[in-house]
Amino acid sequence: MNLFSIKKITPPYRSYLSILDKHFGRLRRDAIASADISSRRKSDTLFILGSGASINTYAESKWHEISRHDTFGFNMWLYHELVPTYYMDECIKPAGAPFLKLAVELQRHRLHDYRNTLVILKDYRRLLEYPELLDDYPFAHLPHFFFPYSREIKGETPRQHMRQLQILSLQGAFRRKKSLWYWLTKRGSVYSIVVFGIIAGYRRIVLCGIDLNNPYYFYRAEKYRKGPLPQLPDPASDPDFARQFAHYYLMPDAPPPAGIDVLPSVHPSHRPQAGTLTMLEALRCLRDVVARPRKIEIYSALQSSALYPEFPSFFE
Repeated sequence: MNLFSIKKITPPYRSYLSILDKHFGRLRRDAIASADISSRRKSDTLFILGSGASINTYAESKWHEISRHDTFGFNMWLYHELVPTYYMDECIKPAGAPFLKLAVELQRHRLHDYRNTLVILKDYRRLLEYPELLDDYPFAHLPHFFFPYSREIKGETPRQHMRQLQILSLQGAFRRKKSLWYWLTKRGSVYSIVVFGIIAGYRRIVLCGIDLNNPYYFYRAEKYRKGPLPQLPDPASDPDFARQFAHYYLMPDAPPPAGIDVLPSVHPSHRPQAGTLTMLEALRCLRDVVARPRKIEIYSALQSSALYPEFPSFFE
């Protein structure tokens, strides 16, 4: 018996269903509360596609190898021409309203391209504080849309987190499944996607564009900034937003835009904070407790990532 399934009779899960009822109606709710994942897996290798600037260094041979396998893009991956097998977006916080506008515009541009992609929207609780989030959210109307019940895995230290992973593992949370109704999170999007890869049955998981040791994103390159897709608001038009989300505006070998004077040196999830794990620490726990006992290999795509050498390089 999968003990983790007992959570479907708990008050938090019932609250989740009520939220979906309110926003989608009962019939639509049943369609988006779970996803068939077994029919989508065409490979034993999953490439997770992050937005780090190293993506722009990949040679054609690397993209050929990636395209032969299943892929998982998230957040700003919409700027890239490669359409992934899976795509995940986060519910936008109210403070990030310009991101919601940008996400809506990007989705409108890519709606046809992503019509066969399984689209996942994370963090249903955000609808409680931001109920208008889905009023004009194009991807929510795609035929393969999944809005799962999400739960953060506890543990403020590596030891605590490993203990929680052990408990969840005993409950069957990481057992391979044909369909999925929940989404386990910790620290950032990459972690939850690795968990997805484990549950979906992939034997190798490769982290591409998960640089962490610098604040740059591939879509800030000139090729994308001058392309046909919409861009972040001009810093001068919304200086408060630009300062709060300064790392989204930075470009390698270029001065920061006017008005941005606090420059991050690494990705936020790689920055130590009291009471939480860094992404590297969280992924190490996940590998040691969950992946290794199942003989699942996790790689960093390149040696330039902060995840290397803890996670061996796949391409080098």
